[in-house]
Amino acid sequence: MLVDGDEPAGGRWSFDSDNRQPPPKGVDRLDVPPPPMPREDEIDAEVRADLDRWEREGIRFVGRDGPRRFPVITREAQARLRHFLKHRLPRFGPYEDAMLAGDPWLAHSLLSSSFNLGLLDPMAAVRGAEQAYRRHGAPLPSVEGFIRQILGWRDFVWHLDWYFEPGYQRRRLLGVPVPQPGADPGQRPDGPHHGPARPARRHRRGTRPGGKALRQPTVTSVSRPRARRRPAGGRVAARNAGRTPGR
Repeated sequence: MLVDGDEPAGGRWSFDSDNRQPPPKGVDRLDVPPPPMPREDEIDAEVRADLDRWEREGIRFVGRDGPRRFPVITREAQARLRHFLKHRLPRFGPYEDAMLAGDPWLAHSLLSSSFNLGLLDPMAAVRGAEQAYRRHGAPLPSVEGFIRQILGWRDFVWHLDWYFEPGYQRRRLLGVPVPQPGADPGQRPDGPHHGPARPARRHRRGTRPGGKALRQPTVTSVSRPRARRRPAGGRVAARNAGRTPGR
C-alpha cells in the first residue's frame, strides 16, 4: 500500500508532520463541499415514532432528535465514500486534527459508522484513497493520513484486541491508574466545543444535535463486515445506529 517498488510513495513512510495544521484563520467552516446526507424514508419515520413513544414512557436519550446523518444501507455508504474521495479527501490531511466550533465535520469522511455496521469494507476505502492519489493526483499527505487512520489505527487496534483477549482491555502496560470515564448524566450533550474538554464530553461531542442514541458511541471498529444488513434488533436498531455519532 502506497509503495513504489521497495520504497514508500513520495520517499517518506509518514506525512504526519504535514497533517497538523490549525484551521484557517477567520473562518467558521472549512471550504469543502458538505457530505451528502441520506434521504429518510418510511423506516426512519417508523423508528422516530418508536423513539418518541419510548421517550413518553420515560426512557431518557442522549442528544436531540433530528434528520438522520449516517448511512444505514450500502448504497448510501458507497455514495458517501465516492463523494469523500472526490471532494473532501484533498483537504482531509492538513486539518485532520483541527477543530472549528462552527464546523462539526471539517473534511472528515463520516464513514466510521458505515465500517462498524458492515456497510463498507475498510479495504474498499483504503484502495479507493490510493487510486485517488495514483490516478487523480490527490495530495499524498492526505491520502497517507487517511489510510493510516484506517489500517494503522482502526484495524490494527481491532486486531490487537482480538489477538490478546481475554483481558487485553484491562491491561495497563503504561501504569496509568485512571479508568475510562462513563457517561455523565448531568452534562449537556449540546455543550460548547471550546474550553477544557472533560473526557466524557469527548465521548459525547458527536451527539449534538444529531439525534438520539440508545447507547454511547464507541471508538472500537470492525475490521471486516460481519454485521447483517440490519443488525440484531430489527429496523429500529439499524436506523438508530445510523444516527449514532461517528467520525
